Amino acid sequence: MNIRKIKRESRHIISSVFQWILIIFLVTLLIREFYPDYINHYISITYFMIIVIVLGVLTILIQREREQTHREPTKFEKILPIPLGILGAILVFLKLKEIGWIAYLIAGLAGLLIIYLSYMLFEEEK
Repeated sequence: MNIRKIKRESRHIISSVFQWILIIFLVTLLIREFYPDYINHYISITYFMIIVIVLGVLTILIQREREQTHREPTKFEKILPIPLGILGAILVFLKLKEIGWIAYLIAGLAGLLIIYLSYMLFEEEK
């Protein structure tokens, strides 16, 4: 086997594993916010986080520099931050609803911040 091919495939595998583990970790954290006893009973978040950090560091260390190609975001990519911002606002509100009316304000600002920062990323790429 060619050494370059092995290196390229190992980079791809480590990067893919990191991405999937990160997504699973973030979903687990989200579930833990609403059902802490259920997650804490089965999974140690500390060890899970250590695995995510190690894989993230490996991904950063082994990645190669690629040429940046600029492309315009698709219509779907331009619309996606809006429902994600609304979802983020709902999640923030559900977590803070016990503090009263200020939860509405904080949740609304959090949703707007998610949408605004997403669009700022699109502008930064230009």
